[in-house]
Formats: sequence, C-alpha cells, structure tokens
Amino acid sequence: MEYAEARSVDTAVAASEGKATAGGGVWVAAQRLVLAPALNQTDARSLASKLRGGKGGKDSRNLYLAKEGEIDPDSPAVRV
Repeated sequence: MEYAEARSVDTAVAASEGKATAGGGVWVAAQRLVLAPALNQTDARSLASKLRGGKGGKDSRNLYLAKEGEIDPDSPAVRV
C-alpha cells in the first residue's frame, strides 16, 4: 500500500499489532492482517543474513550429485 503521510504507516502498523484498537488488529474477510513497513534493499539484505543465522550462504543442496554417473561422450567408457 502507499500512504500519503509517513505517520499513516505508523498508525496502520500499530493497529495491526493491536495497540491502536481495542478490537485487536486489522481484519479483512475474517483474516487478521499483520502489517510491517517496507524495507530498503540494504535493510532487507541485513535482515536476511541475520535470519540465516550466520550460515554464510553455504549451499546444502549437494549439486555435485547432479552429474553423478554421467559419462562423457568423449571418454573411453563410451566405446566399451
């Protein structure tokens, strides 16, 4: 969403946390909404690294296994 004034963002976020209303949050079609202000790219990257827990971007998908068993067409094993 876009707001005309910055204080409107603060009011909407506070309402979603239940601080601004006694009813406890912002509801649309019987679903409670949790609102948060948008982050710029730098803040988003730092938050992502913090949430990762210092894993350092280690790839745990074991992609080297994708070529396991592959036989190179130019290898002598093809001629056998």
